[in-house]
Amino acid sequence: MSEVNKGIQISGGNVQGPMAVGTGARAVQHIRGPATPPGEAERLLADIRDLVERYREELGDQARPVLREADRIEDELAEDDPDADVLSDTLERMARRVTAITTLSQAVAALTTLLIG
Repeated sequence: MSEVNKGIQISGGNVQGPMAVGTGARAVQHIRGPATPPGEAERLLADIRDLVERYREELGDQARPVLREADRIEDELAEDDPDADVLSDTLERMARRVTAITTLSQAVAALTTLLIG
């Protein structure tokens, strides 16, 4: 009589995530970003906008694009299911634009941590 293996055999490499074996088995994984306190992202976006205005001269031609990035983030957060890639890419661009202003860089970093982790 031969045996039927209903287990999982894995060799080498790294495996992450749920696994299920056997008749009727299911494995489900739901991934979400960190829980965001209500209003916290909006507060940080408002702070970033205020800082852009305060340091507009130092930012030069980067001020307007930073404000557009803030608008993109706000629009994405208004979606039922915000796209983490859109948020990440937008925050990365924003961070590159504000590196010269420490206070603004810190605000963008705080928003990134809040939204992306």
